[in-house]
Amino acid sequence: MSCGAPQPLREGLPQDTDIEQVFGSKFRDVKLDTPFLFGGKAGLFFDPSILGGNLGLELEVYHFQPDVGDQVVQGTFPGFTGPATVGSKDVHVTVVGLNALYRFRLAEDPQFPRGRFQPYLGMGVGAFIANLKTTTGILDVPQTVSDTDVKPGFQATVGTRFFLIPHLALFTEYKYTHTADFNFNLISGAGTMAGNPTFSVNNFKFDLTTHLLAVGLSYHW
Repeated sequence: MSCGAPQPLREGLPQDTDIEQVFGSKFRDVKLDTPFLFGGKAGLFFDPSILGGNLGLELEVYHFQPDVGDQVVQGTFPGFTGPATVGSKDVHVTVVGLNALYRFRLAEDPQFPRGRFQPYLGMGVGAFIANLKTTTGILDVPQTVSDTDVKPGFQATVGTRFFLIPHLALFTEYKYTHTADFNFNLISGAGTMAGNPTFSVNNFKFDLTTHLLAVGLSYHW
């Protein structure tokens, strides 16, 4: 049995997404910012070996911010299709994931009995906790509004680990993630529009697909 606690440095590459709003309107192929990520994970691999490798489990937590910047995209609205402006939105995502892994044991020797070079792959599920924050311009006095939603997501991982010394390894990792649709309901406080009391309600719905690249050091015991 062996354990590890990597501390990764990561970069996220989100795919474009479609943002739906109330009354059937949709913004297509909205670009998300490329964020840096931070987090950590702990794993446990089990003996004996299976087909020359080991099965394992890992728990990980990481955070990234795939913001939406001001942009013009193709929009679809009741009675109209054409260019439409998407305003900037802050998007914060925290993931708590559980993965099942299989690692290969290559270049075994007495100093590295489980292999000095360990390619691995796996898949898992996670809780994706997302917060969306934006400023509404509908009211006479702009207001910042936000909402948080939690959705399940799928993860698939491929990586390699190379031991520099018996307990310290350099690792690189690629992870693909995909979530169910987030649904954000943004309700502003009371304000005025054209001098009349009113409030603003906005709804945003979209999924999140990302390609995560990671490199870092991990400690094993």
